[in-house]
Parts: sequence; structure tokens; C-alpha cells
Amino acid sequence: METEDKNPLEVAAEIATKKTEEITKAKEAEKEKGNAEDDPTKKKPGENDEDKSEIEKAEEQQKDLQRILSTKDSELSEEEIVKKKEALSKDKDKRVQDKIDKRIGELTTQIDDLKKDKDSDKGRIEALENELTEAKKKKDGEESKESFAEKASKADKERVEKYLQEDKDKPREEKREMSREDIEEWLDEDQVSAYEWMTQRTLRQERERIAFKNIYESENAVRDFYDKQAKSSAKVWVKYPELNVANRTDELRSEFETKAKAEGKDIASESVIKEVNEKIFESICKENEKYRICSEIISQDLKDSADGKTSKYLLAENGAELVMVEMEKRLTKEPDKKKDEEGSEEKLTFKNKEELDAYIKEQKEEEEERLRSIDDGDISSSRNDKKNKMTPLQQKQLDLAKKAGLSKEQLENQIKRRKNIPGAFSGAAKDLDG
Repeated sequence: METEDKNPLEVAAEIATKKTEEITKAKEAEKEKGNAEDDPTKKKPGENDEDKSEIEKAEEQQKDLQRILSTKDSELSEEEIVKKKEALSKDKDKRVQDKIDKRIGELTTQIDDLKKDKDSDKGRIEALENELTEAKKKKDGEESKESFAEKASKADKERVEKYLQEDKDKPREEKREMSREDIEEWLDEDQVSAYEWMTQRTLRQERERIAFKNIYESENAVRDFYDKQAKSSAKVWVKYPELNVANRTDELRSEFETKAKAEGKDIASESVIKEVNEKIFESICKENEKYRICSEIISQDLKDSADGKTSKYLLAENGAELVMVEMEKRLTKEPDKKKDEEGSEEKLTFKNKEELDAYIKEQKEEEEERLRSIDDGDISSSRNDKKNKMTPLQQKQLDLAKKAGLSKEQLENQIKRRKNIPGAFSGAAKDLDG
């Protein structure tokens, strides 16, 4: 596997080889245009040192660049160090581009082959297409990205031009920048004060360069963080496409804004924008259970945080995947919870004492009917055995009473009270003690 960072000497050799090939091609192209010696109006290369050909200049520049790349930074001037960094950065960027191009080609081939097969996994195709999209975005970003050295150099020049323009009417002691001619004139007049000013300028320039670098690195860190979060979301959408609600959000926004316009509301006002956003969120939560659960997970995490404003999911590079894992846990728990609740409802056939009384009456009547069909002799012979033992019906009555929050004594009092009501029970009614 090709490494990202090469030895400067290796890079210099590669660049030198490429430049040599370019120079050779250029020379061959020049020869094809005609024989320069047969053209008396054309000067031969090297006849006049002040009028060197572009090829010779390119050769000299390449030799100088090769020297810079093979020399330690401590032995180079500031300008040469900048050139060295730019050359190394360009070479590295090119290698990154080559790797991206290669991956784009591989993904395109894989996707085309899978689409030809009718039995191919659609999820696999979608995942590869998402990766291809990300690769193309990365390629576009790399192509448009300037190296830090280039941006820093450009920023330095812009600052100098800005200061020269803004300070042109100020006394030279108060100016932040001056032309070389003005500095030399000052040195002729007063070297001490001129050198003091130059020292202060150098310190200020260094502070500004450090500040620029800090901002540059901070912006890059933020950009990389959001890129990683976007990749995390893409992975979740491959597994749960319904969580990508971008299109549905656009549809609902158009619908609600149309209604707001019809009602004479200004859809550009903050209040209407807020109202529309709330309606969109409520609608999606109602129709999309997984989205609702994910929203609840993040909202609860925000509430549980120390300041109520931060969430571990929103601050994590793989936040979307962490939310997905929690969502899957809740999805497996909720069916079990519903099952338990349904089972409990089947067991608890009453909600209060009145329902319990009605249920007891019904069960007593059924038991009375059952006992009528049994021979009286059998009942008498078993009565003594049952005296200290509850019947299945009595045990069932007690179990139901306990679920309703009633004690055995309270249930007995209910039965005794109903026995004293004419017609409430027949002679077959018994208390829990037999």
C-alpha cells in the first residue's frame, strides 16, 4: 500500500523525473516546428543570456526545486521553505487524488455489475452508491482545496496591501507596513528607530501568522467533524432508509406554507417559520415511529445533561449510529411491554369494587347451577373435607380480589353483605371459610 508521506529526497526525484519528461516532450515539440538553425530570424537558445528560452528557464527552476527539496529547512531561506512546502503539498494532493479516482472506478464497476444481476441485494447496491457519492464529493473538495502554505502566503500579501492602503497618511512610526524604498530611506536617516520599527513589525507578522494558522486548523477540525457525522448518518440511512426524512420534510413544508399563505400569514416571519417547523416535526413523529423514538432519545439526553443544552449524541462523530443502537434496544423492549400489558388486561376483568361485585355474583350463579346438577349425597359427603379447604371458585374469587387491592377479610365482608340482601345469592352461597 502506498504511504501518504514520502522522504523529501524521493519526492524530489519523482518531481525531477516528471519535469524531465515534460522538458523532453517540449523539446521534441519545438523540433517539429522546424529547424531553428535554418531560420535566420530566430535566435538559438543560449545565444543571449538575457533572452533564454522557456525550456532552459524551466530546467533551471527544476534544478533549483530539486536542490530545495533535498536541503534541510534550517539551511533554507523563508522563501525557499515556502516553495518546498508547496511542492510537497502538491505531490501529496496528487497522490490523494489518484487514490480517490481509483476508488471511484472500482465502485462504479461494482455497482454496474450488481445492477446487471436481478438477484443482487438492493441494500448492497445502495450502500455502494452512497460510498460513490461520498468519494465524488471528496474528489471535488480535494480539487478545490488550497494547501495551507498557499493560503498563508496569500493572506500575508492581502494583509500587507491592506495595511499599506489604510496607513498611507499616518506617520511612518505608526505605520504597520511600508514599501522597501521607504524603509531604506528611513535607514539612511535614522537606523536605530528604523530597526526598532522593523523588529516590532516582525513580531506582529508572526502573531498574525500564528492566529491565521489557528483559525485555519479550527475550521478544518469543524469541517472534518461534520463530514464524519454525515458519514455516520449515511450508514444509518442504509439500514433504516425511513430515518432519512429530508424529502418528507420538504413535502410537508410546502404543504404547511401553502396553507399559511392561504390564511394570509407571512411565511418569512419567525413566528410562522417556527409554527411550520413544529407542525412538520409533529407530523413526521406521528407517521414515523423510528424517527419519533430517535427524537425522544436525543431530547431526553439533552434534558439529562448538566446544562440542558448539550447531548453526547450531538457531540459524537458517530452520533447517528449511537442513537440507532439505542433505538433498536427500545424497539425490542416495547413489543414485550405491550405483550405484558395485554396479558394483564386479560387477567384483570374488573377495575373497581362494583365490577368485582358483579363478577362475583355471576360466578356464584354459575357455581349454583353447577351444584344443582350434582347429587345431594355427594355434596354432603364432601362437605366436611371442604370445611377447612377453599373450593377452586373461592380461590379464584380471592385471587381476583387481591388483584383489585382487596384483602381476604374485605372479600368475606362483601360476600356476607350480599348474602343478607334478599335474592342476591341462593342457599349455595358460601363464605371463604366454608
